[in-house]
Amino acid sequence: MAGPGEACLQAHQSKNLRAAAGPSELGASGKLLNWDRTADLAKIAVPSLIIGALHDTMDPGHMEWMAGTVQHGRYLFCPNGSHMALYDDQETYFRGLIQFIQDVDTGRFQSFR
Repeated sequence: MAGPGEACLQAHQSKNLRAAAGPSELGASGKLLNWDRTADLAKIAVPSLIIGALHDTMDPGHMEWMAGTVQHGRYLFCPNGSHMALYDDQETYFRGLIQFIQDVDTGRFQSFR
């Protein structure tokens, strides 16, 4: 159980986070309203696995676009998944994740582009 000092610090940090991000994860607001890092995606040079799912709140088409925008991206689509595809589409998710790790580790990685 957090002591009085820790509880106060946690409340302060939470308040600062809500002020920066806005009241909900469903839409940017607050200080993040106009924060756009899209142009920086092309600067990411490490192998990157971008995972999208049919029932996610994030658009799978946008996730696929991101995989094609980073320098060495691969897209994995989970047709039975949601935002928790590692839970509700485990077979697709882990097969793709393990394949990605093995491909990077053995030098067989090929980007999405």
